[in-house]
Amino acid sequence: MKKIIYRTLFAGLAIFMLASCGEVSDVTEEDEQIEEDQDEEDEEEEPGDDEQDPEAEPVEEALGTVYAISRYSSSENIYLFDEDGNPASCITRTELAKGVNDDFKEYIETTDGIAKSSLMAYGDGFFFFEDVIQDESTEKYMNRIYAKRADDSVVYGIWYESTDLSITAIDYYDGKLYIDHTKGYDENSRVKGYDESVFVYAPDRDAFEDVNNDIEDMLDVINKNGVYPRASRINSTSQSSCYSRTVDETGYLLLYSQDQGYQIINKKGKVQNIKLPEDASFVEYYDAGHVFYLEWDDSYSKATACFYNINTEENTAITDGRYPINTLGRYGDKYYFSIDRSDDYGLTHNYIYEFDAEDEMTNLLYDVEKTPGTTIIPGTQTFTIAGDNIYFLGVDNGDETWMRFSLTDGSSTVYNTGVVEKHLDLFDIGSIGYMSNTGACPDCGTPIEMNYCEYLEIDDSLSKYADDINEYLRTAAENAVVIEDGVLGEGEACEDHQEHPSWYQITDEISVASAEIIDDRYLAVNMSGYWYAGGAHGMPSRFQYLFDLKTGEVKTLTDFYEGAEEDFIELIAEKTKEDYLSYDYYHNPYFAMDEDEAYEEALGYVSLTAASADFTQDGIYYYYPPYMMGPYASGYIEVFVSYEDLLGRTTLAEK
Repeated sequence: MKKIIYRTLFAGLAIFMLASCGEVSDVTEEDEQIEEDQDEEDEEEEPGDDEQDPEAEPVEEALGTVYAISRYSSSENIYLFDEDGNPASCITRTELAKGVNDDFKEYIETTDGIAKSSLMAYGDGFFFFEDVIQDESTEKYMNRIYAKRADDSVVYGIWYESTDLSITAIDYYDGKLYIDHTKGYDENSRVKGYDESVFVYAPDRDAFEDVNNDIEDMLDVINKNGVYPRASRINSTSQSSCYSRTVDETGYLLLYSQDQGYQIINKKGKVQNIKLPEDASFVEYYDAGHVFYLEWDDSYSKATACFYNINTEENTAITDGRYPINTLGRYGDKYYFSIDRSDDYGLTHNYIYEFDAEDEMTNLLYDVEKTPGTTIIPGTQTFTIAGDNIYFLGVDNGDETWMRFSLTDGSSTVYNTGVVEKHLDLFDIGSIGYMSNTGACPDCGTPIEMNYCEYLEIDDSLSKYADDINEYLRTAAENAVVIEDGVLGEGEACEDHQEHPSWYQITDEISVASAEIIDDRYLAVNMSGYWYAGGAHGMPSRFQYLFDLKTGEVKTLTDFYEGAEEDFIELIAEKTKEDYLSYDYYHNPYFAMDEDEAYEEALGYVSLTAASADFTQDGIYYYYPPYMMGPYASGYIEVFVSYEDLLGRTTLAEK
């Protein structure tokens, strides 16, 4: 007997045009063309034989001819694009949460930019969300999956099971919701097996009901053999496709076990070994006749993209292994990846390629260079294949904006869709420049030290001392990338340099994180960095420049604080104690076992003359670097001190 899944009513779900949840510029795609560097037209895809997999379904299923795209699965804004890549509308989580009962509301809406529910799939008007909650009666943690439609006020509960049934994929495909998951774990923490639960919407009952999957025999063989099934991915930013979609598209599932290595199982349950190299990694994409993977060099800094031909049992290199590579996606029998071919260290320049497995042809689609002052990965941030288009986040005119590349129009043009994800306030103050310097071994030429530093150039309208301020920041950047004498050595380790270059490399990257004007008087420029010289991790850094726009002078905390250093130390220690008490036991970032110990440790670390403090509109953040007051994983521990507490006034500037 079919199980009918419950529903919960709520009011006020709505779709809003883009102006309500992001910004749409007046620029049309025809007016805005980015990175048009090649004239070759993409070749038409040749039809394959009977084993050629069909054109892949889009990772974001269509509502009619509309695709849903979001930056993260928990993002506030969900953008809808039509099949031609034009923005259609936008849905915000804030609006979706209005009128929802408390059981769902706190998971739908965003708090401080974070939502507890993740958008996992979309299709036929349904948005499918997943979250983890603690059951009040059993105190067990449960996975909850539910759906909402965009055209009515219903929330449909679909799945409510223990997190012991670990979910590996949630996929809406061919009118059904597929949930791939384990069958739990035994007493030795080994997976008991794998399963696929399937749900379909029943209009007559206005509810979801569970139905049988069509791959039960395959799963029985997989579980009997004790191997791990891997469905094929479509986008690197999403989960894998479900098992059923993968089997329909490719005719098989990829399997893995430590004993057997990689295998495939077809629809009839026949298992076949495949001969992938032992060091094959990122084995996440495959089609009817090919398995794609990467092979990294010994330094894990460069990789070769490869594919395995199931029919010929041959492994073939796609690239030459000279550059860093990121795998991005698969669409039918085409495989997408990016190569970073930067001219200057720190200024990533990604080239995005399409490899046609049938023709064994590699085509450059487009290339994008990093915009200094942003954290957007050029050309690949939130890379999403939807329909016949690639979408990704780019930077244009001071905005993080959704870009589109057509897979079918034969052009190398990247279009600005006009959909603004976020305005970058930093670019209202000025532009960002950079310095880059690479020092190589004088004998073998192996890069040893690589430094990158950004600097802000403020607009002349902000201060008559703009040139002086800009010169100060440029000089600081120049000094930051200088390579000191003796660092590069004298060539005594050339053999090791060439065999294991990453063992000897030191990198230091410093970026402009943000900038703001305080009280119409002071310019605060916040810098962040990361230094790495091998090992498990490097060390982050942060610091701030503060300028008086009326005089051009550089200011520090001692220019404002007139009290005794002992009083300052006592104040910061008390604030540290208060901050300690603001955390619960499980999320406390401090080494200290109680607030008094944190207070005593702060007394020994805090300094006025060498203060680690950032100025803001309302006060300062005094911060402790990793390992000082807490473990590396805690990052910088910050304590806020208002100007009222610090200076006896409400603003930094004296009135």
